[in-house]
Amino acid sequence: MKKYYLRLKFYTKWYFDRTILFVQKHYYRLLGKDIVHFLHLGKTGGTSLKYALDNNYVTDNYFIKGHLHHVYLKHIPKGEKFFFSIRDPKDRFISAFFARQREDKPRFYLPWRKGEARAFGEFNTPNELALALSSHNHDKKQRAVEAMKSIIHLKDSYWDWFHNEAFLLERLPDLLQVCHLKTLDSDFKQLKHTLGISDRANLPERGVASHSSSNTLDKKLDPEAITNLKNWYAEDYKLMALLEDHDLINRFE
Repeated sequence: MKKYYLRLKFYTKWYFDRTILFVQKHYYRLLGKDIVHFLHLGKTGGTSLKYALDNNYVTDNYFIKGHLHHVYLKHIPKGEKFFFSIRDPKDRFISAFFARQREDKPRFYLPWRKGEARAFGEFNTPNELALALSSHNHDKKQRAVEAMKSIIHLKDSYWDWFHNEAFLLERLPDLLQVCHLKTLDSDFKQLKHTLGISDRANLPERGVASHSSSNTLDKKLDPEAITNLKNWYAEDYKLMALLEDHDLINRFE
């Protein structure tokens, strides 16, 4: 019964959002504005961008539509511009681990699912989980794999938003900009210039508004843990390489 209710709630919100978007797009097109979509890839700085864009979604020439995590590129009509933010997958892993460990508090609150409760009952730090992926203990390794497939954001691939390489390449003419979390300040300045966003729009400081993790947490990763994560997120690193090859983001490693 609970699963049915949650599914009904999800689809009700989905159709409501789609209806609102339909009305917004037609209204702003009548005003002569182009539509630009922000795809929100989880744990990549999207909450900070949405905070900065709040009250700045309408500019002289554009209507900027910020989307929830479940909106993918396939939902964006061809010919309409889009942008998104991204980060190194291993850094995203660390951020997502701690966010879900605290159930997304304090900005949000999403209780653990059963698989997440088991995972955080066993693994206390990102390093512990990443190391367990190559454990010689078969049962521990299997529990680590199950944790990676259960924890929200950890289980998601960047390709969930873009389907595959061919589809993304086909839509490159519509790609307005990619913001990298490491250069988010300068990337946002460029975005403001491109879209004509007010100079008063600024990214939030670290903390609740940015939905970021504390600097006091143990974010260390052993070399073996890094290797394991690069193997686990190999497809995501291929996306990063594709973006680098098209000069859409800088190379940091």
